Amino acid sequence: MSTENQERSIYMRISNRFPPLDDELSISYVMRLAFANGFPNEADFLRAFVSTDNGLQHTNDFCLDTKALADKINIMDPIEQLAQTTVIPALWPLLPASMQDRHIRKAFNGCKRFGSDKVNLLTPQLHYCPECMKQDNYLHRIHNVPGIYYCPFHKTILRNFHDNSEVIPLVSYEAQAAYQELFIALLKKWIKADYRASKQALVKRVRDMTSVPIYEYLSDILSEYGIDDYSAARLSSSLNSYMPGVPMHILIMLFGTVFPSADLLMDYLAKVSESYDLEEVSTEEYDLLNRTSFGVIHLRHKACGHSFYTTENSIREGWLCPRCDAQLSDQDFFEQIVAHKGRGEYRIKKGYRGLRYKVALEHSCGQLLEVSASKYLYYGAKCACTHTLLLSDADKQVREAGNFRLLSFSGTDKDATILSEDCGHTFVFHYAKFIRHPCCKACSPRCPDEDMFRKELYDLVGNDYELVGSYTTRLAETMFLHKTCGRTFSMRPSHILTGHRCPCCIRQYRKSEFVEFVDAYTCGRYEVKSFVGKSKALILDKSSGQEMLDERCFIIQELTRPTPSSRYPHEKPPDKPLLLASDRVLAAIQELYPDPDSMITTRGIQVSGLSTKQIGRIMANQLTKLNVLERIGPGTYKYKER
Repeated sequence: MSTENQERSIYMRISNRFPPLDDELSISYVMRLAFANGFPNEADFLRAFVSTDNGLQHTNDFCLDTKALADKINIMDPIEQLAQTTVIPALWPLLPASMQDRHIRKAFNGCKRFGSDKVNLLTPQLHYCPECMKQDNYLHRIHNVPGIYYCPFHKTILRNFHDNSEVIPLVSYEAQAAYQELFIALLKKWIKADYRASKQALVKRVRDMTSVPIYEYLSDILSEYGIDDYSAARLSSSLNSYMPGVPMHILIMLFGTVFPSADLLMDYLAKVSESYDLEEVSTEEYDLLNRTSFGVIHLRHKACGHSFYTTENSIREGWLCPRCDAQLSDQDFFEQIVAHKGRGEYRIKKGYRGLRYKVALEHSCGQLLEVSASKYLYYGAKCACTHTLLLSDADKQVREAGNFRLLSFSGTDKDATILSEDCGHTFVFHYAKFIRHPCCKACSPRCPDEDMFRKELYDLVGNDYELVGSYTTRLAETMFLHKTCGRTFSMRPSHILTGHRCPCCIRQYRKSEFVEFVDAYTCGRYEVKSFVGKSKALILDKSSGQEMLDERCFIIQELTRPTPSSRYPHEKPPDKPLLLASDRVLAAIQELYPDPDSMITTRGIQVSGLSTKQIGRIMANQLTKLNVLERIGPGTYKYKER
């Protein structure tokens, strides 16, 4: 925003002001304010009244300068506005602490430093209930909580706000009713918890409910909802990671089923959570203006007079006054965070160059911590010496990670012997790596043996490929047989498991064909949003709003595999369509030249959407490489002998 517009916005006042309606979503509230004040849309309204340098003033989640907007409306406190008009209160207990901090910094401070603005939307797509819209004519928060596919009041399927299409429910209304009550309650009760504490509460609650192994029980819950992609081993690995490796709607199904009420969740949080009463952040440098019960605070920096909203954890980790922080270089700001986050125990040897680049920090013990900047900033990386534990403390950590028991322990950076009480297996594994990704390493080893690899291969390709060489590890090349063409080739097992196939039979989809392929093979559930580089595609799951970036060959594999895909679950079409241009050309050739000894030319071959010139190129460049045709002269071919 120009200086002139900023100055003008200071003096402009919103003439027609009113509070949000019950359960009204923020963007809906801003739209109504815009129309009531003579603006055609919310963007023009925010540009006029909210002084922000952000190009996008409002996301599906919140206004990027919530404080400025609340000050102009002057009806409620900015935190109160965030609590009453967003889905943040409902999803707050399912977010890791670092993600909570980033959402608050983005909402109030427009912070872009160190990727702070790069957070997934809590509301990926805007939804509404047609019946509610007739009655109220505004967007409801509960309709925009992930995993909510039906209106809880009218039981009707929700619709997408922008194109008026129906959402694709993953569960029935009866199934949704089993888990929706918790999040209806949490929208009105912002509780102090993060994912770490909530997960501990979940584990304890399941242990109190049943003798069935924890993650087997959770897997059964999803199976009852018709979601069969999450085995007990996969859930164990995903839910115990620092950042949960399952989509938000899956977390909502699990937590909402296990905790039917917010009061029950709070009871269990009180039983398992560590004390949240950490050191006070109201120091000599700040005036504490307000402290909420859920960890968001309002401070005034005495030195510059700037007041701002943040979280207690952000201050402890070195994200201080945003006005003063903005004047620091990246290197100086990183030094500030290291000083606070590391409690003065680290000295920078190699500083910040980007989130993906390694930093080197010398710990007071003399050891050097070398990790990517993102791992240090957001994923809790620390010197190995800080993980030194007594046997009793180590056993407690193992038990908190799941239904496991520590049998022998000699250090966090060494192998430990662990018993899985769910399956009865005893295994030896690196202690620190187990704590990060706890699961039975006998049931789901990272380096499977040959028998397990053969099973994985069969699940992906059926009988089309066979391992004919010796197998050692996933990274060591070996020989495979492609039964369709009869050729053998050398490839890493890891490559064939990620979609790479026989180099003699590689089929290249044109971009338009790939778009058609994804839509047809998933019955419209997935959409190609864009192509990235030469080999990747960004895929949108229309049912959840989740976006996934993968290699195109991997996407093809997951959509065509004979067994269900956990990455791209979908309903398979009744018949596999011929979408490749080469397939359509070959079908036309076989119809025109049924005799296997035919002399084949482009004359007379007709394929809808393709010119004679394009058909000739496909025959010369693709069908010959696929070993279907053999060129015998200019524009003349015959069928390749098999």
